[in-house]
This record gives sequence, C-alpha cells and structure tokens, in this order.
Amino acid sequence: MLPKRTKSVLAAGVLAMLLGGPLQAQDLEGVQLFTPVDLSTYGSGPQPHEGYFFSFDGLLWSISEPVKTLIGYPGARLVYHIPTTSEIQTNDMDTGQMNAGGTQGNRIEFGRVYGRDGWLFSTYRLNDQVQRLYGRDVDMVFLDVPDNNGNFHLRGWVSELQGYTPDDAAVYGPFALRDLPVTFDDVNVENRVESWGVELTYLRRSGQLHRGGFLEFFAGARYLEFDETFNVTAEGRERFNADSESVDGVRNSRWVFDQGPDSDPTATNWSQIGPGNVLADSFWNTEAENHIIGPQIGGRWFNKGNRWTVSVEGRFFAGLNMQNIRNQGVLGSYLDAPQPWNWAFEEVGTPPVLVGGGVPIYVPLVRNPYRFDHMTHIQQWSPGGDLRLELALALTQAVSVKVGWSGMWLGGIARASALPDYVISDQSVMGINRSKNNQNVFVNGLNVGLSINR
Repeated sequence: MLPKRTKSVLAAGVLAMLLGGPLQAQDLEGVQLFTPVDLSTYGSGPQPHEGYFFSFDGLLWSISEPVKTLIGYPGARLVYHIPTTSEIQTNDMDTGQMNAGGTQGNRIEFGRVYGRDGWLFSTYRLNDQVQRLYGRDVDMVFLDVPDNNGNFHLRGWVSELQGYTPDDAAVYGPFALRDLPVTFDDVNVENRVESWGVELTYLRRSGQLHRGGFLEFFAGARYLEFDETFNVTAEGRERFNADSESVDGVRNSRWVFDQGPDSDPTATNWSQIGPGNVLADSFWNTEAENHIIGPQIGGRWFNKGNRWTVSVEGRFFAGLNMQNIRNQGVLGSYLDAPQPWNWAFEEVGTPPVLVGGGVPIYVPLVRNPYRFDHMTHIQQWSPGGDLRLELALALTQAVSVKVGWSGMWLGGIARASALPDYVISDQSVMGINRSKNNQNVFVNGLNVGLSINR
C-alpha cells in the first residue's frame, strides 16, 4: 500500500506544479534566503511575500481512542463446568483502556502566490499509532445461535471429575450436554491507526486590512485516508504434563488426550488445558479503511510585526467516505487435533470417544475450527475540518522558524474495534456489524517547523 500512496502524493505534487504555471525567474530572485529581516516601519509595514514558498513541519499528534466497545457480544451466558455447577459469564475486556498516545509525523506544503492569486499543495503523514491491551483469564461472550435442528455450537459434554490416574484412563462420572464456558488464558489486543492526506487549493489573498494583517481564502479538493487494524490473539491453553503437575481445581479441569512429549508422539499422557479450550486458540483481525475525498473551503489570517508573524487558519471539507472493511480469523484452531487423538461419536446422542481411548469432556458438539473471512464496502458521509494556530520568527528575510498547534475533526469514520459481531451461527461466524461504522475522530497536537518565503 505504501508505494501506491507515494505515487499518489508525487502525482498530486506534479499536478500542483503544472497548475502553478512555469517557474518564473523573478520568483527565484525574490527568495533571498540570507537577506536580513526588514524591520522598517515605513509606509504600511511589512508586506507578505510573493513567489514560490515552502514549509516543513515535524508533528507530534495524538489520535482519539475509539469509542469504548466490549470485546465480546453484549450480554451474558449461563455456562456449566460440571452438571451441577454453573456461572453467568459476561465480558471481562473492552477497549476503554486504550489511550490516545502521541505519534510523530510530518507535513509538507509548497505553492506560489503572485499578486493576489496563487495555489497551495499540502500533504501530511502520521506514523502508526499503536495501542495494546493484555488480559489474563478472560471471560468472553459469544452469541450462540442454534441450527435448524436446535443444536447449539458451543454446547458439549461435561462431567464431574471423579478420579485421576496419570498415563491411564481418567474416571468420569455421568455426562450431561450443557453450554460450555469460554474463558481464555491470555488475550493480547493490538489496535493500530495510520493516517495521511493531500490537498490542492486555489488561494486568493486580500489587500491589507484596516487594522493590519491579511486574509487568504482557500477553495480546492482534499483526499484523506484513515485506516485502523484491530488484532486479537486469544489463547486458551496452558498445557503441561500431568505426570509432574497436579489438577488445579474443577474450574480448570478441562481435559484432552495429549500426544505426550514431542519426542514420542504415541505416548499416552494426559495434559490439562486451561480455561477456554472450547475455542482455543482463536485469532481475528479486523481492518477498516476510510478513503475520504471531497471539496474544501477555508481561510487564513496572518499579521507581520518586526520578526514575528501570527497566523490562524481553518478548513472545512465535505467528504465522501468509501469504507473497505474486512474481518478474518479462526475460532477454536486447536479443535482439529492431529491424528491419532481425534474423536468420534459411536452413535448419535452418545458422548464422543477418543480413538486412542478415553472420553474427552468440555468438547463442543461441532469439533472443527470456525474459519471466517468477511468483507464489505460502505459509502458514508464524512464531514471534517481543521484549525491551525502558529507563531513564526523570521531568521532572515525569507527563512522563518515556527511553532504551532493543529487540530482536525473527522466524522463518519469506521473504527475497526467496533465492527466484529461475535456471533456464531450456521449462516455467519464473527461477521461485520455494519451499523457501527460511524464514529467521530479528533486528531490534535504540536507542530514545529521551518518555512521559506511564506
């Protein structure tokens, strides 16, 4: 994607140069980089520069965090550990702990003013802003929709553990078909945001105002991209060899028939899987791309005095947001256990048995991973605007250093963390919640830079 963006920026820059007309010799002559600043107050005071100009800013901006969203389906599930022991599961994690940390970037602007007319090309790019969360022993709710025969996907056989014999068959009590808990041992979340944009603007400069200063009016077009990736890794197994560890309570007694040491895949050691083996291990990656394009208007007021220039400028744009959204991953990747330790029903309605002997418990009726890959495209109205405040100090007649604050608001933005729907059904698994594609984003921070002939 990056090469495409680079080409887009270069193409827009070339277009701006072409629209600006051929380079005039007097423009270059007027840019006297090392001429001392003219501090004379004769006449109407310092006049704005004409000709070609250029500015570069280093940015330290923060992007507002997404709206607080549960990692899981809103609601609760009644689940069982043994036929007589149950609990109400709710979601333990949400995105509320994500902070809007600062990220670096840059902004480049160049253009040309001759008389009162000119043009301006501007582009900015922010480095990725990354937010991370970690959870331990995390309950997570999924909406389990039964199939046409009334079978739930997250139901399975449960039993009270009556005894335990290493390297031998465990002894189980009576079986029951119950809703199984989903509790992941470790959940790692990464939210990654990147943003960049370009604009090409016609510029019209006013004469000097009655109280000093000048106005510049903008009209043009703008393209802006705001992309977010929400990645979740939910691991549900803490495997250890049962010969050297003891059973850690009923809540953690979820069992499978393990291959034993890697050096001996035929060994018959029981190993424990921690909470959440029903959907262990699970991974999903949600991507939301916001491609915004539209017309833009704005203005800038600036006033020069001695070496100092104060400026305030703002823009408003009405954008069409073409959103590309994708959610892909797998739930329960560990469910397709390798041979020979798979399982099968001897007949319909009976608990499953392992090929190698024994009976697994806490195994869902559907014993295959749920792999999914969903894509959708949405067009969304996305207005936006920005405001800049700057103070510049002239080092020479043409060269200035500056510091300022910039803020940008965007509406109608799809944030990836809100889009997974956490539903398991025959029709869809972990689909895309299209109704959650409209959030507001605020980007703001400091800029420090250098300008020439601006």
